[in-house]
Amino acid sequence: MSDGRAYIEFRGWKGNLGYIKLIFDSGYIFLKIYRCLKFLYGYSILRPLVKILSWFYCRIYSCEISLNARIEGAVIFPHPIGIVIGDGVILNGINVIYQNVTLGQNKKSYPVLSACIIYPNSVIAGGGEYECEIFGALSRVVV
Repeated sequence: MSDGRAYIEFRGWKGNLGYIKLIFDSGYIFLKIYRCLKFLYGYSILRPLVKILSWFYCRIYSCEISLNARIEGAVIFPHPIGIVIGDGVILNGINVIYQNVTLGQNKKSYPVLSACIIYPNSVIAGGGEYECEIFGALSRVVV
């Protein structure tokens, strides 16, 4: 499913008006900028420029998503503030990630998430495959 279709269904927007609302959704814009930077990062000659643009991108949204992370499905960011996604994190399917979430490594292994909902202030660190899980406790740490 495309990012746009996933956002429209998640928000419950109906008809063509959903596509107009989509271009003003901060989470959708955040994801599209990341996808553009990731695409440009694939060209080694553009990497210095991409790193500079990524620095500004991190300052605007107060988020840091590694360009080495693998986002292979649609990801919905309802409130893209304070999100950190590390180098080796893999996101499959449709994941919903709320504000102040950290996904990273523990003992040199990263999590693999498939169709998960991660609510605010959650930390998921270390290897493990999570499918259709809901991480909902405030300040929850999964190691």
